Amino acid sequence: MAWDVIFCATAEGSVPGADFLDGCPAKVRGTILAVLDKRTLTKRGLGGPAIAVITGMRKKTGTVFSDRDYAKVRRLGSE
Repeated sequence: MAWDVIFCATAEGSVPGADFLDGCPAKVRGTILAVLDKRTLTKRGLGGPAIAVITGMRKKTGTVFSDRDYAKVRRLGSE
């Protein structure tokens, strides 16, 4: 079963997940895109399982994101 990857856009039209990838070093971006290689970026409907890329965040290894960080993601996801 193939998975689709949908990059979510904000109400203003920005695409935080794609913006995040654009700011990543080439090796990191390549690794992430290799994981998401089965994506269909322009697909409007979902015929099966999908991954929603809402945004991207950075943190130091061994640390956790704050409640404020997760609240930002939830706000974006609700759009």
